[in-house]
Amino acid sequence: KSVKKGAIQYDEKERMFLLSTHHTLYALRVTAHGDLEQIYYGDTIEGESTAALAAGLASLELHTQKVLNIMDATEYMDCADGDTNNAQDKSNNPNPIANSLGGLVGATIHPLAPGRNSQQLEFSCAADDYKAQTLAVAPSPAGLLVYRRHAVTPGKRFLEPRELMAQARELGGGEADTSATLVVTLGAGDMEVDVVYFVCPKEDVIVRRVEVRNMSKTDELRLHKLMSATLDLDSASKWTLTHLTGAWGREGTRTTQELQPGTVSYGSKRGISSHMHQPFALLSDGDQGYSETSGVHYGAMLIYSGNYLFEIDMSENGRVRLNAGLSMEPGASHLLTPGQSIASPEVALSCSGCGVNQLSQRFHSFVRSRLLPPEAVERRPLMLANTWESMYFDVTIDKIRALVRNAYRCGVELFVVDDGWFQDRSSDSSGLDYWRPDLSKLGPGGLSAVYRVLNEEAQPGAAPMKLGLWVEPEMCSPTSMVLRNHPNWILKDPRHGVLHMRRHELQLDLSQPEVQEHILSCLRRLLTDAGAPISYLKWDHNRNMVEHPLHSATGVPLPHAYTLGLWKVWGTLRTEFPSLVIEACAAGGGRLDPGTLYFCQQSWTSDNTDAVSRARMLTGLSMLYPPRCLGAHLSATPNHQTGRTQSVPLMTAMTLACANGFEINFEKLTNKELGETTHAGKLMLQAVPNDMYLHGRFWRIWDPVTSRSTHSHGGEAMAYAVSSPDLSTLVVVMALTDHSAMGRTPPKLRLPGGCLDEKRLYKVT
Repeated sequence: KSVKKGAIQYDEKERMFLLSTHHTLYALRVTAHGDLEQIYYGDTIEGESTAALAAGLASLELHTQKVLNIMDATEYMDCADGDTNNAQDKSNNPNPIANSLGGLVGATIHPLAPGRNSQQLEFSCAADDYKAQTLAVAPSPAGLLVYRRHAVTPGKRFLEPRELMAQARELGGGEADTSATLVVTLGAGDMEVDVVYFVCPKEDVIVRRVEVRNMSKTDELRLHKLMSATLDLDSASKWTLTHLTGAWGREGTRTTQELQPGTVSYGSKRGISSHMHQPFALLSDGDQGYSETSGVHYGAMLIYSGNYLFEIDMSENGRVRLNAGLSMEPGASHLLTPGQSIASPEVALSCSGCGVNQLSQRFHSFVRSRLLPPEAVERRPLMLANTWESMYFDVTIDKIRALVRNAYRCGVELFVVDDGWFQDRSSDSSGLDYWRPDLSKLGPGGLSAVYRVLNEEAQPGAAPMKLGLWVEPEMCSPTSMVLRNHPNWILKDPRHGVLHMRRHELQLDLSQPEVQEHILSCLRRLLTDAGAPISYLKWDHNRNMVEHPLHSATGVPLPHAYTLGLWKVWGTLRTEFPSLVIEACAAGGGRLDPGTLYFCQQSWTSDNTDAVSRARMLTGLSMLYPPRCLGAHLSATPNHQTGRTQSVPLMTAMTLACANGFEINFEKLTNKELGETTHAGKLMLQAVPNDMYLHGRFWRIWDPVTSRSTHSHGGEAMAYAVSSPDLSTLVVVMALTDHSAMGRTPPKLRLPGGCLDEKRLYKVT
C-alpha cells in the first residue's frame, strides 16, 4: 500500500518508521546496534509503497555509510574478517574474536561498523559520538541506551497537567485531526528514555521531546544535560545558519552565517527567553543560502519560556547536528529519585523545499492552530490605546477622559491603563506590591471611575471600550509590604551574601507554591473585586534573573522550576478567566517565545515603536510567528525611542497585519493629525479582513535587512503581503523606510510565486 499522508507507518523488515505530513516525509530506523537513526527528512516521496520506500531509503543510507567508510576509516571498527564494508550485514553475527577479547579485558567488545560519530542519530548519549549530545547523566547508564520497544497512537500523548504545560495541542473546534504520536523507548539497565514524535499533518510539522525515567528502586540519577531533540542532517555544498539576535529595542534581528566545522551555540541564561536570541534556528542547504523563494531549509523552534540552549555542530565529514533544549548552569542538574521521570520542553520541526517563506507559513499555521489558546484562534485582537507614552507614571482620571474622547473617533476598542495606576507608583522605584488602585489619581471610585469614563464617552449606539491594565506580578519593590512580610519569597542565592536590584526591583521566586498562590490571589482580587470588568492584562517582566540557588526545593534547576511555576499561574488564570487576554511583555520582546504564546495570544514586540525599526523586526520575527501575535502600535512623532520623524502612513503600514493599536497622546493632536490618525485606525481595522488576518498566508517580498534591498531601491525598503487562505484576495503593503539615494525610483514590485492563483483574474484597488 502507498504511504498515507498524515500517518505513522512501520516497516518491520527494515525496522523503519515513516512519519508523513501532507507535504513532508520524516524517516527513521532502528539500527542493528539498537540506535535510532534518521534516514530522510524532506519533501514527500510519492508513488512508493511503504515496503519499497523503506527498502530504498535503507539501501541509500548503506551506500552513504560505505562512502564515509572509505573517507575516514578511523570512525569504523573492524569486523572479524576485516570486511568493514559488510559490517552492516553482519550486525547480528557472533564474533569469536570479540568474545574472547571481551573476556580478557572484562568488557563487551563492539567490533561493528559504522561508528556513531558518522551516523545521523535521533538521540545521542554514546562515547563514540563526538558531536554535541542529547543527554548527559550521572551515574552513566549500565550500558548503551538502545531500542526496547515502540508504540504508535492516534492523537497526542500530552504532558500532564496539560493546561499548565506549554505544548502542541490537538486541533479543536470539531476540525478533523489526523495527528498521531510515535514513542520509541530506549533503555539501559534501570534507565529508560522515550523519544517522542507528534506528527501534525496539516501544518507539516513534527513535534519532538525526550522523557527520561529512573526505573531503579534504590538509586538516584542526575541529568546534567537534557535536549528536546537531536536532528542530524547530511552534508551539503554549504550549510547556512540563520537565527534571530538582538537587544532591548532591537529584537528579532535576522543574522546569517555560513557554518564551518565546529560548534555554534546560543540561548539564554537570564530566566526568560530574552531580547538577545529567539529560541529558533534555520538551516539552509546549498549554495544559495537564505532564500525566501527557493532552496531546502530546515527550521526548529523550542516551545519554552526560560533558559534554553541551541547547539549547531558541523562534523569533520560535513554533516550537521542541531540540538535544542534546556540550558543548565555548571553544577546544576535534574535530580531523578527512584521511580521519578522528567520531560523536556517540546521542539517543533519543519522543512521546506521551496524557500523560507513556505517554511514560515507552516510555522504560522502551527502556532495558530496548535499553540495559541483555543478561544483566541478565531478572535481578532482588539485594537487598543495604551497610556504609557502619553502619561508615563502621571496617570489621572482627567487625562484618561481626555484621551478616551478622541480614541473613540479612531475606532479604539480596548483602553489600556499602563504603569502608574496603582498605589505608591510615581516612578519605577516603588509601588510593586499588592496591586491596589491609587484613589488619589483615579478618584474615590478607583478603577470603576475609569470604567465609567469609558461608558460615558462612548458614541451613541456604539459598544464602549473594554478596560485593560498593566501589571508586573513577578516583581516587588524594595519598599513593598510583600518583601517585609515574606522575605523568604525573594529570589536569592544562599551561597552569596550579595543581592542585586535591577530597575529598583527584586524578583519573587515562582518555584515556590506559596508565591504562585500569592500572585493568583492578588490577580483574582483585581479581576473580580476592582469594581470594573478587566478584559486584558499587559503582563510585564522588567529585570533578568541574577542571583538564585542552583536548584529548587524539589531538586530541579531553579530557572526551570521558575518557568514551570509561571506556567502554572498563567494556566490557572486561563482556566478561571477564559475570556481574559494576556499580552506578554518583558521590557519589550524579552519574553516573546512559543512557550509564552501557549498562554498569551499576543506579545509586545518591542519598547521601540519606531516604524523603520519595526519593519526590520517584522521581517525577522515573521520567520516563525504569525504577525497577529506581535503587538505593533502607531506612536508619536518624533519617536520617543529613536527621535526619528515619520509619517502616519508609514507607521500604519507596519501595524496592519499585527496586533495593532496606538501609543499616542490623542489630546495633543491637531485637527489634521487627528484626521490622519482616524484614517489610520480605519485601515488597522479594515485593510486586512478578518479571515485573512486570522488564517491568511504571510509573504515577505522586499527585505529591509539585506544590502540588496538598499542598493536596488535607493534606500531601505519593506514590502509584504497577506493572502486569503484560498488566494482569492491579496493585500500588499509597500514602504520606502529610508530614502538615502535621492532621485532613484524604486523598482516595480514583483509578487513571489504562489501568492496568486494563476487561474483567477484579479481586480487591483
